Amino acid sequence: MTQGQRLQPSSDQLETLKTQLSVLNQSLEVQQTELTWIKQNEKYRDFTPNAKSEKFISLVANSQEYPIVFSAANGVSKTATVVNLMANIIWSGSNKWFDHERFKNWPWPKRIRYITDPELVKDSGPFRQEILKWWPKSGWSAEKSGKQYYSQYYANGWFIDILTTDQEVRQFEGGTFGLIIMDEPTPQAIYSACVGRLRLGGLLLVVMTPLTSAAWFYDQVAPKVEDRIVYADIEDACIQHGVRGHLEHENIQKMISNWPDEEIEARAHGKALYLRGLIFKTFDPSVHVLRENIKPPPGAQVWQSVD
Repeated sequence: MTQGQRLQPSSDQLETLKTQLSVLNQSLEVQQTELTWIKQNEKYRDFTPNAKSEKFISLVANSQEYPIVFSAANGVSKTATVVNLMANIIWSGSNKWFDHERFKNWPWPKRIRYITDPELVKDSGPFRQEILKWWPKSGWSAEKSGKQYYSQYYANGWFIDILTTDQEVRQFEGGTFGLIIMDEPTPQAIYSACVGRLRLGGLLLVVMTPLTSAAWFYDQVAPKVEDRIVYADIEDACIQHGVRGHLEHENIQKMISNWPDEEIEARAHGKALYLRGLIFKTFDPSVHVLRENIKPPPGAQVWQSVD
């Protein structure tokens, strides 16, 4: 071969290259089909948490103590995070954000109790809707078991029991669980009953937007577990200012402008410091203080107390 001439592949080499390219293209098509199928049928494998949700997930994966608290503003994806946490424990090892040994080999009973407000478990409520959105399209079942909502789920050898905060305390006393999730703090009696259900080990998670109902929890529990609380501001879910956020900043500002001033600390910033120190946690001067003096009617008893 003279200088400047290029080596020409033989016909056999060309055929081999064509075959290899065809196999490669077929492999890429198969991978693309699989990715498309996953995104349509197993979305939990493609869930991407924002930075604060990621921190909460990491605490759940590594903490040896409970409760673990996610105190977050509205719109930070608390319910989506919890639903995907459950999915990636039940069907482990398929999402990089949940790539933790504890989730791959759950060491405690494969029984979950989820507790929330009765309005939130309705078919149109966020818990059920997030499950339908993120969980696999098959491989699990749910039944109402005499209740008005789906109260029992069965998935890959796991049992998930759904209770609501309006139920009697005795209904929380039975059973042994490996994971208990409270969507907003429960009444104190229910909380105490649930702790006893972790007798074989496990975790208790509290995800919340800390409004007035959280007062007892912030007074009695939160000060003891500051190292296991993740606070999330609504800006953590912002596309422009957060990390892996999903809300437009303009929409965040519109929401904040329409919330009452006394609720912004909780709804926008995930904190409830204004509750601490109050004896009567629901006391509201605009409701409980008279605007003008009222003269007692004749014969009325008048009581006076000094604190």
